[in-house]
Amino acid sequence: MVNGQTGTMESLNDLVNNKRSNMISALSSLYKKLVSGANEQEYKFENYKINFSNGILEVQGCIDEVKVTGLKYSDVYLGRKISNYGQFPYHWIESIIS
Repeated sequence: MVNGQTGTMESLNDLVNNKRSNMISALSSLYKKLVSGANEQEYKFENYKINFSNGILEVQGCIDEVKVTGLKYSDVYLGRKISNYGQFPYHWIESIIS
């Protein structure tokens, strides 16, 4: 039973990591799109707000901090509390970048 439980935990961790990777990828794509436009931009949707100013992208309204300062994966900060699409406006961001 212990091995089965460990396998389940690893699967859940993989699922969370995959979701976080998708969120980080979406944020990188959004940053790339916004950095090529106006210097200051703001978008609002429900309780979320995207603010792009002086080369910094912030998403407000999430359960933890979300900030992007450049185009590299390491330039994206996605707070550790964010582990699910319901805690982050993933689908809205996807609609902006497509």
